[in-house]
Amino acid sequence: MPLSNKFLASSVVSMILILAGCSTPSTDKIGAVQGKYKSPAEQVVQGFEDKAASCLKSKDYTGALMNFSAAIEADPKRADEYVKRGMVHFEMGDFTSAAQDALGALTLSPGMIDALRLHGLSHQKLGDWSAAVADFDAIIVANPNSEEAYFSRGLTKEMMKDFDGAILDFTAAIRLKPEHSEAYSYRGVARSNTKDFLNGETDCQHATKLNPGSAECWYNLGIVRGLNLNTTGAIEAYDRSLQLKPTSEAYLQRSQAKARIHDT
Repeated sequence: MPLSNKFLASSVVSMILILAGCSTPSTDKIGAVQGKYKSPAEQVVQGFEDKAASCLKSKDYTGALMNFSAAIEADPKRADEYVKRGMVHFEMGDFTSAAQDALGALTLSPGMIDALRLHGLSHQKLGDWSAAVADFDAIIVANPNSEEAYFSRGLTKEMMKDFDGAILDFTAAIRLKPEHSEAYSYRGVARSNTKDFLNGETDCQHATKLNPGSAECWYNLGIVRGLNLNTTGAIEAYDRSLQLKPTSEAYLQRSQAKARIHDT
């Protein structure tokens, strides 16, 4: 059964804006985000960043790309500019270019966590599971308390059908962030794929209680119930998911579940 391709992408634009200095800078990386620019050359880069940030706020991603590219041309040695441009590529669905920009940042600043994160997520999207796991491994070594890295690595392992490894990573994410509804939800899917249906259902039910407005959590509950041959319960879960956020994925799963009832 296909999984909803959860990716932590919902915060990509906000992450770019933070890195561009439009919000409180993140310190969750090796090497701090640059502060205000002072030299004439730095002021040029800041000008392009300000224009890119303005484009992002209006969802003009092409304009943002142009301005981040201009910033890189003005100062090719700034790793953070590659990460910012890469995040825009990621948001636009160009995961190959996103991975290339992340690699450019890592070449300039090895171990930069924002670059590792972007590199890992891009390779996850591209289906290069081993590369993605290696990136998340590096983040966890640098920051063992990153529940995001454990969760992302768990998702990748689940895609690789390493369900036992995924369960361990989701459990670590939950230990670090007990209200992590997505970690409960995907751990439930992983457990059900190991035939542990009781705990799989329990995890997914708990996820919907933590975040009842998450279409994804309800979708995963449908997946778990389908794996446990609870077709009626699966349809009910898909119904809730579709009420919250209609997706072709959920419509397909519900249709297949209804067909199974019709065939019995």
